[in-house]
Amino acid sequence: MSTQVTPQNAQQFLGLLKKDLSKADQLLQYLEAEKSAIEKRDLDGYHGLQNNKKQLLIEIESLDRERKSLMESMGFSADKQGFQSFLQQVPANWRSRFEHLWESLSGKLNRCKDLNQVNGKILLHAQIATERLMQMIKGVSTNETVYQQNGRTSQGGNARCLATA
Repeated sequence: MSTQVTPQNAQQFLGLLKKDLSKADQLLQYLEAEKSAIEKRDLDGYHGLQNNKKQLLIEIESLDRERKSLMESMGFSADKQGFQSFLQQVPANWRSRFEHLWESLSGKLNRCKDLNQVNGKILLHAQIATERLMQMIKGVSTNETVYQQNGRTSQGGNARCLATA
């Protein structure tokens, strides 16, 4: 497949990268606010952020599809190797702009991924603590637990409820 980078295509791609970077900035802010809400146990704030984050992720996915489609229409694969090939086709004075945006976007998305994993771990620990508390309230022995296939614990067969809440 032959590659064809027109000035209009390059300008459109530059615009998409800028939009992607802006959305990645927003996502990072949501994830930081989400972490704060989780740590403060602010469920209302957390749920409000979830709705906004869900909409933002839809927008990011749409921009990603648009960017990939543009790359493929110019004859490049929609990955880092295709981006490197694209850079060879644009004028030298434009390359640094594209490289800067690409590296910034990659770095932001990696930070988003890391922060999302941290938030997931915090939620898991909070869920485990809540489950233990509920077991104590119900009078269920927390000593007789077994691990399930997914790594979570459950009560063994000999555990009995001593009281109901």
